[in-house]
Amino acid sequence: MRISISVTNFSWRDDRLTLAESLSRVARAADAGGLHGLWVADHLLQADPYGARPDETEMLEAWSRP
Repeated sequence: MRISISVTNFSWRDDRLTLAESLSRVARAADAGGLHGLWVADHLLQADPYGARPDETEMLEAWSRP
């Protein structure tokens, strides 16, 4: 069985770190714990229904240029 983690809420508790730094910590911990992968949303709005309002938090957005 392969287990992955999906990050849908980018409202980090430690606001001293940037979004990239916080997500890097999560990715390193997942890798060290033997998880198969780490996923992030590819939507314009945060997918976590229990998270803060999307316009009040940082967002990670996957996008491409034509």
